[in-house]
Amino acid sequence: MAVKKKFACSLLVLLPVMVSIFLNNAYSSEHSGSSNVDGKKALSRLLILEKIFLDDAKAYKAGKLSINDLANRIASQFAPLINRERVALRVMGKYAKKATKSERLNFAKQLEKSLTDAYSRGIISYGGERLSLPDEAKIVKPGRALVTASVESLGRPPLSIQFALMHHKERGWLIENIAVSGVNVGLTLRQQFDFLVKKNGSINGAISNWSLTGLDQSQ
Repeated sequence: MAVKKKFACSLLVLLPVMVSIFLNNAYSSEHSGSSNVDGKKALSRLLILEKIFLDDAKAYKAGKLSINDLANRIASQFAPLINRERVALRVMGKYAKKATKSERLNFAKQLEKSLTDAYSRGIISYGGERLSLPDEAKIVKPGRALVTASVESLGRPPLSIQFALMHHKERGWLIENIAVSGVNVGLTLRQQFDFLVKKNGSINGAISNWSLTGLDQSQ
C-alpha cells in the first residue's frame, strides 16, 4: 500500500533523528519536585542534543565516523533512555497479557535491535540535518508532555515530529510514543505486530519474524 510504504520510508529516515535527541546522560536537572510539570526541563535534553546530532552528522559526512560506529554510538546511548519493556508492551497491545514473561522480554530485546538496525539505514538515507525545536514542551498533565518539532533538510520539505514524553521518577523524561507527519508510530507498530501474530499463528512466531522493514506489508 503506497501510504504504508511512504510511512515506512519516513520512519527509517527519521529514526536517527528520533534517537539522537535523546542521547544524554545528564539527569540531575530533571529531578526536582516540580520537574514533572516543567516544560523547559522536559525539553532540556533535546536542546542539548540538537548540537550533538549535528556534530555526529558532520563527522559521519567527513568520514570520521563509519556507519557502524555511528549506529553503535546511537544505540548505546539511546537504549538506557528508553523503557523498552513499556514500549514493547504498548506495541504488543492485546497480546501482551497473553504472552509469557519470556516472550515479553524477548520482544523488548527484538524491538530494540530492529530499531537499532533501522537507525543505520535512516542515517544513510537522511544524512543528518537540522532539528527545529520549540521553546519548551507542552505539559499535557503532570508526568506527560508533548514536543512538536520539525526536521529540516536541504532540498526536502520539513517533516513534523511529535514526541510524547513520560516522566520517570528516577530516570527523568523518557520517550513514550512518536508521531511522524501525523502518523502514530506506536499504533502502526502495534498493527504490524497484530498482523505478524495472525500471519505466523502465534506470539512467538510474531517475535521471531519481527522487522521494521516489513511495515508496508501489513495492509
